[in-house]
Amino acid sequence: MNRTAACVPYLERDGTGLLRRGEDEFVVAGLKIEYVRGTGTTPTRKVAELRLFRSGEWCTKRSLICHYDGGQVGELVSSWQNSIVVPVGDQLLSWVDQRRGLLLSKVFDESPGLRYVPLPVDSRMLRPSFRNVCATAGGGTVKFVNIFPRCCCGSAGLTVLLY
Repeated sequence: MNRTAACVPYLERDGTGLLRRGEDEFVVAGLKIEYVRGTGTTPTRKVAELRLFRSGEWCTKRSLICHYDGGQVGELVSSWQNSIVVPVGDQLLSWVDQRRGLLLSKVFDESPGLRYVPLPVDSRMLRPSFRNVCATAGGGTVKFVNIFPRCCCGSAGLTVLLY
């Protein structure tokens, strides 16, 4: 008997998440930014690609990224860097670029889209800060934390901003 191994896509550590729904449903999802070679007058461009393992099978979905208010986000993909992936409730995975924002997806949907939600602009980008995102309130709320080290009256201190 000749068996052919199933093609399993490469998933990057910082871009891969796991979402569970109910007792026995789960999705493994990886977000990867891929080059798509142009043809003729169409230029080569970068696209967001979701690699999903659902119901025992792998599939790949390319998706446009919509802004949280419904607009399109063009150049975001070319500079996106996954930092972490955060499950939000039992419906969404959130890929986080700690300098830019969140890409949210309903990975259980047949055609999961990506929705961009920007993080607050860090006006101190040249100074060190420590930024992170987590889910709280039973996984249904996303929190953003930004910590800035600073000097205060001759001693060390810090500023913590929560969103």
